[in-house]
Amino acid sequence: KKEIITLEDARVLAAKARQAVIDKLATAELKVPETSGEFERGWKRVRKDPGALHHFLSSIPPEKFPAFFRSGLEEELFVSLLETLSTTFLEKGQAQGAAGVLRGIATAPRLQMTLRFLDAKDKERLPAPVS
Repeated sequence: KKEIITLEDARVLAAKARQAVIDKLATAELKVPETSGEFERGWKRVRKDPGALHHFLSSIPPEKFPAFFRSGLEEELFVSLLETLSTTFLEKGQAQGAAGVLRGIATAPRLQMTLRFLDAKDKERLPAPVS
């Protein structure tokens, strides 16, 4: 006999299942990316979990970051990286790691353009020296 559930119960169940998948993907072992595509896919998997994002970014050798941003830097990724650097990295005393990521960001072509097109909400989220 099949159980009938309400639409609201189905939505709650779907939301829980979605969150379980997100949590599983975020904690799955990520390999160190070699290309900008691999970097972006890895970032998308962990971007909502500050601890996982910190682990992902700190596992990447600093000299690899410039290659990831060679073709530009999306606003959402840019803001996410700066937020992570200004919170998680600095809270853990990892200024060297933060500096490596910042050097990579600084090499992104059209970085000034990215900064210009940030909306007011994103500019508010930036650390003081950048905004």
